[in-house]
Amino acid sequence: SLDISQRGLLAVGYGSKTEIWSDALTAKAQAPYMSHRSPGCSLQNLEFCPYEDVLGMGHSKGFSSIVVPGAGEPNFDTME
Repeated sequence: SLDISQRGLLAVGYGSKTEIWSDALTAKAQAPYMSHRSPGCSLQNLEFCPYEDVLGMGHSKGFSSIVVPGAGEPNFDTME
């Protein structure tokens, strides 16, 4: 599963592992910005929360979330 945050971070989920890549869309990265394992779980889906530094992950045992510093856009539109 793949998702891109508002600030351009790329989340890649496979098996029980999730990796967050910084600047993956503009340059070749050598190592992930962050990595997270969910032992005993099979990752199904992942998605960044808009305007938050949070990544939600749906897996075989339910739902988990992790904090990803710098993922969300800090300014939101208050004119709506």
